[in-house]
Amino acid sequence: YVAVSKGDMATANAVKEDLINTAIANGKSREEAESSVSSAFRNACRDEYVEGAISRDKAMTMLSSYGGLDNNDAYWEMKKWDYLKENGTTDGYSKYTAFHEAVKTGSNIKAVIKEYTDHGVTTQTLASQITSYYKPLYIQMTKTERANIIGYLLNAYQLLGYNRLDKLKDIQKWLEDN
Repeated sequence: YVAVSKGDMATANAVKEDLINTAIANGKSREEAESSVSSAFRNACRDEYVEGAISRDKAMTMLSSYGGLDNNDAYWEMKKWDYLKENGTTDGYSKYTAFHEAVKTGSNIKAVIKEYTDHGVTTQTLASQITSYYKPLYIQMTKTERANIIGYLLNAYQLLGYNRLDKLKDIQKWLEDN
């Protein structure tokens, strides 16, 4: 980690290969060894970021260049670390909290969907998030609460490319399934 943070990639690569070879010699597959080294690197990077020793930009660059994550995964990892930095824990963190909140309020939903889709999340995944998150809540709601939220649910589905009438039928089935 120290070599990467100083930009000494020759040393970093040599240390990484040595760690991988040691893990392989101790019975791990190459894939397991690489994953373990990348995970340890990400943990060190996280700790430095949360403690304020490195900037967000530097942490993001290190994750995507050496932490075994592509740019999208690094983006979401940084969001999680931001939460950790703010709250001192990742308890209660969900990658989809901002999306759930935007659906519930109808506020800023287009921008929130764009953020997710710009960072590797498919519209199908977001639609699945609506169903998995809101179905159990919807079933427990009163008729008045359902009437208040159904428009927001349908708007979100529509913005994700789904037909409102088809999704209305799906939502009505949520109650029948129960």
